Amino acid sequence: MKIGKTSVLVILVSAFMALVIPSISYASDAQSMRKLRQVKRYIENRGAGGCRDNASGKYLSQGDYYIVRTTLYSGNSYFIIGAGDSSVRDLDIIMLDENYNEIDRDQKSDATPIVAVSPRWSGTYYIGVLMYSGSGYSNVLVCYK
Repeated sequence: MKIGKTSVLVILVSAFMALVIPSISYASDAQSMRKLRQVKRYIENRGAGGCRDNASGKYLSQGDYYIVRTTLYSGNSYFIIGAGDSSVRDLDIIMLDENYNEIDRDQKSDATPIVAVSPRWSGTYYIGVLMYSGSGYSNVLVCYK
């Protein structure tokens, strides 16, 4: 099985975050945003074109979720990145098309989910952010290549 550049980048970001995240010890929205900015810088330093300026987030209890509406364009590659504070054990991202059909999802059990997508058509997409385990603040950001 051939591993593409996008898969390698996702693996590298996950490994990087596993090393950085344990150094943060208190739970807050600011902490979640700091973690999100760390992932953003890491992705940008490894070839991503950049990230959109607006992050979306909120406090979630276990089992809760929120949905963020975004526009994605065909011919582009995107990294949807999320970050939870130190009390979040497993935060998931679920990508949905305009008809709410699942097109991809985060498969790892961690607080920094990343989903790489290359939409086949331009349009409205939805990012579902689910607090699978734990509770706390979470934020999500769209980056592009």
